[in-house]
Amino acid sequence: MNSSKAHLDTGMLGTLLLMEFLDGIGRDDLVLRIYQQKDYPGWDYMIEQGATTMWEKWNGFWSQIHSCFTSADNWLYHGLAGIRPDPAAPGFKNVIIHPAVVGDITWVKAHHDGPYGRIAVEWKLEGGRLNLDLAIPPNSTATVILPDGITHQVGSGIRTFRGLMR
Repeated sequence: MNSSKAHLDTGMLGTLLLMEFLDGIGRDDLVLRIYQQKDYPGWDYMIEQGATTMWEKWNGFWSQIHSCFTSADNWLYHGLAGIRPDPAAPGFKNVIIHPAVVGDITWVKAHHDGPYGRIAVEWKLEGGRLNLDLAIPPNSTATVILPDGITHQVGSGIRTFRGLMR
């Protein structure tokens, strides 16, 4: 990765590892910078060129609907929405919710259909405060890690957290 401009030069497999590493160490700010590169090569460059899917090559040659595991979309769920599997409770019996409130992103709405039902996260920044709504499926629990580091263990149902500091 070009450190001065946050452009990727990792290739398909390296991109997967880089994204997982940055996500794992909490560098959502850097992942967002990578996402938002409007010049070549960059994912936002593809969007600026009219892409609605991932291209196989940065310049648009060959396949323009390349579905290999580049992990570009994984961070939208894992990072921004914060929907993460709990290694101690496989199958989303307990889900970790740890949204990344980062950069100029003001709202996120995402869901994951797990084996126990739909896990939904919606957050919005309003006036510097975060409002977070969750839906946890029946027979499941969630560990919610808020941006201020406070952790809550909650059961199934609709959960709301209001006025959190960013």
